[in-house]
This record gives sequence, structure tokens and C-alpha cells, in this order.
Amino acid sequence: MAWREMAWEGRGLKEPLSPVQPPMSGGVGRLLEKVAVVTGARGLGRGISLRFAQEGARVAVCDFSLKDAEATARMIEQQGGVAMVRPSWHDALFFLLFHILYSIIF
Repeated sequence: MAWREMAWEGRGLKEPLSPVQPPMSGGVGRLLEKVAVVTGARGLGRGISLRFAQEGARVAVCDFSLKDAEATARMIEQQGGVAMVRPSWHDALFFLLFHILYSIIF
């Protein structure tokens, strides 16, 4: 199993990540092949998550309210983006560190 599949397995994605995700409509792709971890799924956090996804980033949406995080992720996916939901920032930080370390080592 590829590392991309392992890192996102069981985190709401239905299929493995493609190597490069095209930006959503309106974006120019400034964040292609990047992972954004956004804490807060309402207000500014939701707006930032949507904008990052629009620019091509894969977004980890983190909030203490799982309901709000899922709603924001659903919005991103409906617009063609890739999102992952985490109930708190602790898990998202671990995922980000894993992603960084893996890219450095391999």
C-alpha cells in the first residue's frame, strides 16, 4: 500500500490520492501538492479551508466540533477538492509531521 493511501486511510477519503490534484474552479494552483492543516471549521477557518482547496491543497479540517468539520469537508468535496476531517488539532499535527518526515526521508 502506498504511503498516501496509508496516511489517509480511514480518514474519510474514498480512494487513494492522485499524485497531483488539479485546482478547483477559480484557483490558479498555487498550493498544488501541498497539505494544509486548518484549525477551526467555522467562520475564518471555513473560508481559509475553502480557499486553500480552491488553490489545489489537500485540506485537513480540524475542529473540536466534528459536525462543523464534516460540513466544511463536505463543502470542499462538493466543489471538487480533497478534504480530511479530524476532531482536534492534535491528530492533524501528527499527520502533518508524518507527511513532512516522510517527504524528507523518502
